[in-house]
Amino acid sequence: MDVEVLKKEIIDVTAKRVAEGLENKFVTVDEMKKALESLHQTTPEEKMTETEEKFWKDIASGVYAKATGDITDTSTAGTLVPSTVASKILDQLQAASYIRKICTVFPDDKGTLFVKSQGATAYRTAENTAPNNGTPSTLAYNAVTYEGYDVAADTLISNKLLKLAKPNLRQFVYTQLGQAFANLELVEFITGSGTNSFTGLNNAGITAVIAASGHTAITDIDYDDLLSLFLAVPQQYRAKSSWIITSTLEGIVMKLKDSNGIPIFNPNAGTIMGKPYYINDNIATSGTTDPIAYFGYWKDYFIFDKGGISVLTTNQGKELMSKRQTYMIAFASTDGKPVDTKGMRALKLASA
Repeated sequence: MDVEVLKKEIIDVTAKRVAEGLENKFVTVDEMKKALESLHQTTPEEKMTETEEKFWKDIASGVYAKATGDITDTSTAGTLVPSTVASKILDQLQAASYIRKICTVFPDDKGTLFVKSQGATAYRTAENTAPNNGTPSTLAYNAVTYEGYDVAADTLISNKLLKLAKPNLRQFVYTQLGQAFANLELVEFITGSGTNSFTGLNNAGITAVIAASGHTAITDIDYDDLLSLFLAVPQQYRAKSSWIITSTLEGIVMKLKDSNGIPIFNPNAGTIMGKPYYINDNIATSGTTDPIAYFGYWKDYFIFDKGGISVLTTNQGKELMSKRQTYMIAFASTDGKPVDTKGMRALKLASA
């Protein structure tokens, strides 16, 4: 049915109901206006679509393009994209990155976070005697500083497709940008130096367990090595802890059995020793410098992300013009680091 015809029928029905209501009560002009205006209100989904449509058509018409057409200077401030568009890119990032699911995403990008390092202490004390000889326990906090570092993802889009701005194109771009951000976070979560990037687990000062003597290669890892890693995590953290391993170690773990001959890998539940695991092939598989596996409570690893995304685009330049394409680069500002490593442990190979 035509939309205008449908609207007319709804208005007719509404008018009839209002007329019937006159028999029972007096209907004010405001009530009549509200009844009619509600028929023309756009749903949130439609508003969101209109916002996206305008955003993409503005890109197609060059509204967001830099006047010079030179986009190599990544320090140049971009145009903040509509929140509906930014949220869709972030949704794709969330879907593509288990990092954000097991860690804590903190909605800010610069400042200082205070984390408790020492709490209250209980003492046994005799009647009429001050606890701990009158020396109270001292509450202490560690200051965790963080700041947002620019992260960028880019893509080339056909000008013809841009002008159409169809939902499938938008979704494709959202997915590509979100996946690009997620891939970078996956790397930095392990290897990030902390300088203009996340502080990765390799550089976070996490206490390491050393594999048994003679276990100098990843193929030497056995059940006892993993059990040592598991037990190294304080008991109060284990219930909500998970493994982070490489696909290489995953293949080895699948074959391991505990001291009772029971496999420690459960393919149906996707667990190792009853705890979930995640694959990250940025973890080392040889050497004694960096760990080959991690186990711990990752909610104490914070990703600081204010959530805004800005964009720069250009359709200038000989190659872009000849291929009739628009170059689009999206910027976000994030940081990541552990605020407390007490519930995290690593496993390293033995040196001999």
